[in-house]
Amino acid sequence: MRGASENERRFTADAAHELRTPLAALKTLVQAKSLVEETNGHRSFLDQIICGVDHTTHLLEQLLTLARMDSRSIDKFPSQKVDLHAETINILSSIGTMALEKDIDPSYDGVAQSVAVPGYMPGVQILLRNLIDNSIRYTPDKGQVSVSLEEIDGGVRFEVEDSGPGIPEEQWEGLYQRFRRGEGAGTEGSGLGLSIVKRIVDLHHASIKMCNRTDQAGLLVSVIFPTTINPNTGLSDIQHSSLSRW
Repeated sequence: MRGASENERRFTADAAHELRTPLAALKTLVQAKSLVEETNGHRSFLDQIICGVDHTTHLLEQLLTLARMDSRSIDKFPSQKVDLHAETINILSSIGTMALEKDIDPSYDGVAQSVAVPGYMPGVQILLRNLIDNSIRYTPDKGQVSVSLEEIDGGVRFEVEDSGPGIPEEQWEGLYQRFRRGEGAGTEGSGLGLSIVKRIVDLHHASIKMCNRTDQAGLLVSVIFPTTINPNTGLSDIQHSSLSRW
């Protein structure tokens, strides 16, 4: 079973990696063609192709991330000091274009200085980006997305709150299953984002909680990172224990 799981992981990673290059080439060709198709009916079809390529590329990136998170070699990744404040601000800055396209101005409320937690930096960056990205994607135009960071006893709490549709109660079961998306979500997505988030949460001995807002429509996601990790467990042991759940 372990060998079959490893073969599946390698196949997923290899296939996703090999498909990225031709997809990038296809997008470049379509974009070049669209520059000379501004006056006829072909422009809209070319735009649809570009959207399809972007969606597929996003799916491949998520598959590659999930394969890396599933790899048993992840226990060899060094535990680093990750500055949650700096990483949160960087991500909010980097996704500004997507937010502006929907007339959303994400707000930040919380600590204004370095807040370090032990962890694997690329994994934490992916977790933060996926949660903020999801909130913007599912929030209607001119909606609200707020991010906060708070030091608490024994940990740091990262929260993302939005004014989107929330998650119906009947869809909570299996929320972190792969390729599981909310019915009628009305937006593009791979259905892998929350699976990746949960994987990284487990790896870091963190906890995650999601709930619908009570004051208005929307979702509140809270992740608590511990400020210390037991040296007898570290990142490697949580890797092996969480493998059985996937």
